Amino acid sequence: MKQKNDSSKNATKGDLELLASSLRKELSQLEGRVEQHAKEYRDEILTRLDEVMGELKTIREETTIGAHQVFELQEQVDDHEGRITNLEESKLLV
Repeated sequence: MKQKNDSSKNATKGDLELLASSLRKELSQLEGRVEQHAKEYRDEILTRLDEVMGELKTIREETTIGAHQVFELQEQVDDHEGRITNLEESKLLV
């Protein structure tokens, strides 16, 4: 069986160059869209990270304040224990 050589179905160099140009344009557009989506995603991630870091900063500040308050309360308890001990001893002597 012989194959017919139909030149209307064969791609010419011009056809291939046109196709390559079209593919480059589509690829460029796709690359732009991917970059835009990546930028939006990065911005969203960084915004949420800023929120988390703000919350972490607040927690650390509250922890520092709480630790200082505990230290002050411990000093007061120690002072009260000493005063109570002195009162109890003086009451025993009377």
